[in-house]
Amino acid sequence: MNNNVRHEFSIIEDLPNELFVGIFSYLNGVDTVFAFLSLNNRFQKLLRKYCKVFDFKSSSKLQFDTIFDQYSTKRWKSLQLSNDDQTSGQIEYCFQRYPLSVYFTQLKSLSLLKLKTNNLSILSELSFLTNLTSLKIGFICGDIISMYDLSDLKQLKRLVVTSCFNTRWTNKLSQLDTLEYVIMHCCLNPLVLTWPSKLKHLKIVLESAEHNELLPQSISNLSELTNLEIYQKEQGYTIPNGQQWEQIISSSCPLLKNFKFVFQFPYQSYISNQIEQIIASFSTPYYIRSLKLKSTVSSPSSLNESEVEQIIRTFALKCQHISICIPMSFDIVVSFLRDMQQLYSLHVVTDVKNNEKITLKWLEQQQIGLNYTNCHLINEEYNYYFWLGIH
Repeated sequence: MNNNVRHEFSIIEDLPNELFVGIFSYLNGVDTVFAFLSLNNRFQKLLRKYCKVFDFKSSSKLQFDTIFDQYSTKRWKSLQLSNDDQTSGQIEYCFQRYPLSVYFTQLKSLSLLKLKTNNLSILSELSFLTNLTSLKIGFICGDIISMYDLSDLKQLKRLVVTSCFNTRWTNKLSQLDTLEYVIMHCCLNPLVLTWPSKLKHLKIVLESAEHNELLPQSISNLSELTNLEIYQKEQGYTIPNGQQWEQIISSSCPLLKNFKFVFQFPYQSYISNQIEQIIASFSTPYYIRSLKLKSTVSSPSSLNESEVEQIIRTFALKCQHISICIPMSFDIVVSFLRDMQQLYSLHVVTDVKNNEKITLKWLEQQQIGLNYTNCHLINEEYNYYFWLGIH
């Protein structure tokens, strides 16, 4: 290549180190290492110094061994390992060769996914990670994890864990700001649902709907809570009660600003005004003035126009995301998009008749301010997904 041609293009060696350092900070170190592995010594030095986040969840054993053989772990800040079907035994394989207490004391974030319950000696070494601020573990029974004192991790601010209904062990973790707890039914231990009193952010995911009646009272001691998320992944046996939540939150969580929830419930058409009753319980002045709500209305049967209108009137000024089942009516969809003033996304499940479909071209014709620049629309059979950028 002659000099004239070379100056017309930028080649990778011409780019400054600062640019690569910035790029590396956004990438998984595993991908970064193998993208630059065969390049010159300059890039090898950059990889060793600035690749600090390593996620081996989808890595082959060859990738794992290559990185550990050629790169020191001393600069790593984040590590994720997994025992899923594609990387079975990865966690044990790693720490048998590279003990936590020797190779990873500088870590700030550690994720151990699908930890095997027959080999939990790894947890006894967590106390050596004195710089750890974020820990993710799953799955482990509350009785078992209570045998390991995580309160020694003085810098720990965020814990993500999949465990059972016995959450008493979390009370020792007064240093936590954020707790994300996935509840699974896995044992016969007593049902003890309680949380660290100093939490600011709490996310609860119920894999089943059993014992969801314990949730409201469980937050009664969280006076510093500012964000609460509750997701019920199975249909429950009772309908959600906004007034019950209002009483608990207003009396026990005075600082709460955001309440995000998904409560799946049986929609029974023979019960008069069932949806109206549920919506009314979450549309008191307290909810409208005090809280920022993210709600999902989910039902196996379609809502009628009257119920839709009440949803819009109630949540127009607050709700950012909604998923709803309605009869096929373009007018109803337009009403949601036009009148839900804070909406970020809308998921509509509807009956498609006469091969009619909502398109961006049709939306532009409705003159409600939506077009290809501020609305991304996906249609998958009976589902319409609107991703909005107008607010």
